Amino acid sequence: MAITAQTSEITKTMRGHPQARVAVTATELSGTAPKADGQRVKTTSSLLVVVALCSLVYGWCVPGAIAGEQPLPAHVAETREMILAAVRAASLEDLAAVIDASAVKPDFGLASGDNPIAGLKALSADGRGLEILAALRDVLDVAPATLPLGKDLENNLVYVWPYLAEKPLDTLSSADEIELYRLMPAAKVAEMREKKRWIWWRLAIGADGSLLLFKKMP
Repeated sequence: MAITAQTSEITKTMRGHPQARVAVTATELSGTAPKADGQRVKTTSSLLVVVALCSLVYGWCVPGAIAGEQPLPAHVAETREMILAAVRAASLEDLAAVIDASAVKPDFGLASGDNPIAGLKALSADGRGLEILAALRDVLDVAPATLPLGKDLENNLVYVWPYLAEKPLDTLSSADEIELYRLMPAAKVAEMREKKRWIWWRLAIGADGSLLLFKKMP
């Protein structure tokens, strides 16, 4: 069959979640196929492919399922516990073990080449990293969302804390808003509603246990 393809791409913003962008690619395939009498007839079929364009770096993500009621995979739970152990020890240096164990270099929002521990201490208001440790404890105390962003097709979930970071602000329930006010001051909540995007701490762990990201979203 002789096939010709015409492809068009449309990018649109998800309603209520402006930082999530979805690319829709429609491909029309047309050609000719033989009939029983030996003649050929033109055929046309359409293929619609929807691709979620998500970036952990910029926070463009389609809301995922909340994983709070499901046990975390062993590797994810282990990394979470290692982070919380550093919090309990009040030692930002203990995060080095988590960083070293990750298959990729975590994104802390620091300049390229910066020592991550030193960089996080510099970001912390107290200069010792205690504010950073408090933020880690707060976000990990809330349920995560799951997003199918990983490279492993059979185990491609990425766990993102808090789940509120992946939920459209205009869909929050009263229980969600309580969690929100527990994480940030009222003034920051008001700013976030005005900007219509998540502008607080966000943490992501891959299904293999790699710490992928921890930074305050701009």
